[in-house]
Amino acid sequence: MDRDEDNRLSELSGAIGAELMPKHVAVILDGHERWAKKRNLPTQKGHEAGIDNLKTIILTASSDFGIKVLTVYAASVENFQRPQAEVNHVMGIWEDFIRSYVMELIHRNNLRFSIIGDRPRLPDSIQSAILEAEESSKFNNGMHFVMALRYSGRLDITEAAKRIARNVGKGIVQPQDVSDELLHQHLMTSSIQVPDPDLLIRTSGERRLSNFLLWQLAHTKFYFVDKMFPDFDMTDFAEALTYFQGTKRY
Repeated sequence: MDRDEDNRLSELSGAIGAELMPKHVAVILDGHERWAKKRNLPTQKGHEAGIDNLKTIILTASSDFGIKVLTVYAASVENFQRPQAEVNHVMGIWEDFIRSYVMELIHRNNLRFSIIGDRPRLPDSIQSAILEAEESSKFNNGMHFVMALRYSGRLDITEAAKRIARNVGKGIVQPQDVSDELLHQHLMTSSIQVPDPDLLIRTSGERRLSNFLLWQLAHTKFYFVDKMFPDFDMTDFAEALTYFQGTKRY
């Protein structure tokens, strides 16, 4: 970060009020492939650069801004339709990230860690890394870092509806008792006890949700930025927080 950017970050940080800070920030990590292509690099280099950037975001969001929950869209169900070699490489990167950096923050910064998504269809090795990190951090009370991995908002809602339907069939729930709140209680985010996001950030210039937290984002403020995620720095993050504090959520 050069001096001008450092000064801008300091200026923004000083203007952000702690009392208006979003408790839960969600980020759609987008633009890795385009970032690499622009630099004539292999796609995996874009993902590696994104991981390095995410490390800074996690630490600064927690320590400097006091964000309580940070959820990142790491991989959608649709992402797994890409060439198998690419999928395997990206999953390997995420596994290394969990086993090294996330575990470090769990022990050093009291980080709590959770995953939402179609976990049974993830590779066994990354499931093992996830379980270890979740178990190691389940009693921590620092920032809750959530990764949406092989996640689908539609699948989330569908599975919640199925669970409710089974309970109706067993007589545990009466049809007239099915409500928005009941469905919400059966979503993946409720199972890990995180509130709905206050702020959604999407990088790369795209202005769509891409099947991410479709139910949970009903009252969320959206912030779109044209930068690819590997270039999305803490000044950009602070800009997003400033935008949030200057607008009403409802």
